[in-house]
Amino acid sequence: MYETHVQLLLHTEVRWLSKGNCLGRLAELYDTLDEILSDRYEMDILRRDEGISQLCYLADIFGKLNGLNAELLGTNKTLLDSKTKLVGFVTRIRQYRMELSPREFVNFVRLSSCDDVSKG
Repeated sequence: MYETHVQLLLHTEVRWLSKGNCLGRLAELYDTLDEILSDRYEMDILRRDEGISQLCYLADIFGKLNGLNAELLGTNKTLLDSKTKLVGFVTRIRQYRMELSPREFVNFVRLSSCDDVSKG
């Protein structure tokens, strides 16, 4: 259906692939999946109660967690480096919470482009 990706990613298929990437791909292909799986119960759940906005939010949050994980991995990392990155991440999470209350989605790319959220 003229999509950039031709298949969904499953976490169990590739070990290095994170759940955040799976959620991101699911959010990207939501419209196509909605057409193909319109008769499935799982799509009914995503369609109701702002399901797509919740999916976009989870994809954004897991993307941020994947970024933190990548920063923590690697050689020559010390405990002090890891602690600094974790404290910084907790601080950013607090900032994200304050931004979400007035519905400012600057740091949530998928969520800000979601139709459910932009409607109000």
